[in-house]
Amino acid sequence: MSHRQLYGTITGMDSAVIAALISTPVALVAAGAAYAAGRAQSRGAHGGPVDSVRRAAQREAYARVLHEAQDFVTRIGPIASVASHYHFVRQLDMNVPASDETAAEQARDALINLSIADLSKAVAVVLLEGPDHVAELSNQLLTQASALHVTCDRYLTPYRNISSSPDALAHGERRLATAVEEFIVAARSHLNRRGFEH
Repeated sequence: MSHRQLYGTITGMDSAVIAALISTPVALVAAGAAYAAGRAQSRGAHGGPVDSVRRAAQREAYARVLHEAQDFVTRIGPIASVASHYHFVRQLDMNVPASDETAAEQARDALINLSIADLSKAVAVVLLEGPDHVAELSNQLLTQASALHVTCDRYLTPYRNISSSPDALAHGERRLATAVEEFIVAARSHLNRRGFEH
């Protein structure tokens, strides 16, 4: 078809037909935009409640770890103090006074009753809930608690030859306190971030 014929065809068309042809692409673009906006709004409406539930689950999991960790720190402190003193007295190659033996025995009983099972269970939930960096810090917290528990047990065991410094207990307590603080900071930062992401 030549340009002249095409022009004649266009000019011979009804103005309503021409208007319809011109407006069709505009209508298609508008419909496409409306569809995309509707989809995005639908995803947002669905994502909001899901994110809210996820955030609540994570907050509960983090709070449980923090509760168990603080309980552990509170109870291990006096045990570690007795263990450190008991170790120091034994290192002097002298007979341990009866009062120190009694204190060590009481500390051993307290240590036996201080299980890390509850802390371990709480950390397991955080490992599932995530995110990765918070989960890793909760796992480090558990590692430090376990190490301190083992060290106290070694230092309180009678007739056991311990060559390491009693300062190991103080270092262990500081490492655990640091691990707890790092976990708190990471958990708080994650829960309070804008546009909460799981």
